[in-house]
Amino acid sequence: MGPLKKPLEALAAAKRALELAPTTALVIAVVEELLPLAETRSRAAVILEQAYAATSAWQSRPRCSRCFIATAPSKADRLALYGRLADAKQKLGDHAGAFDVRRAAPRRTHHRSSSSGIA
Repeated sequence: MGPLKKPLEALAAAKRALELAPTTALVIAVVEELLPLAETRSRAAVILEQAYAATSAWQSRPRCSRCFIATAPSKADRLALYGRLADAKQKLGDHAGAFDVRRAAPRRTHHRSSSSGIA
């Protein structure tokens, strides 16, 4: 496939097509092509995650998780998504990949209140 001239319109059309036929490989390929584009990344990831679940394409789900991590609004959200990505890799038998994801995840930080009296 070549570059899509109107990515937002293409994504909307692909979403409608997948609502009618959720396992259509050609439509899934269009959405995959839109995944790297900043303007469509987060919405394409949601659509792809649903399509991969409908087609049992579990090996492709980590791509979506990486996009969710990149666009997550907070550190807490990213931490939860790193956990989902590690779990997906573990289920696929990629134990080293799961370990690497957990190691790369941001660490939880516990903030103490200055008014707590603890020095």
